[in-house]
Amino acid sequence: MVENKSSIMQIHPPTFRFLKNIEKNNNREWFRENKPEYEKAMSNIKAFTAAVEKELN
Repeated sequence: MVENKSSIMQIHPPTFRFLKNIEKNNNREWFRENKPEYEKAMSNIKAFTAAVEKELN
């Protein structure tokens, strides 16, 4: 799937959900079970920060 600029320039709701959940469940077992969500959240945050950095330069 090709993402357009507007979809890259935002932190998606599932990323915020992951962050709220890890705050409540900050332990190794929960993290192992939810690692795929972590990887998606990290990908989203990296894309967002790269897009912001590009706009600032």
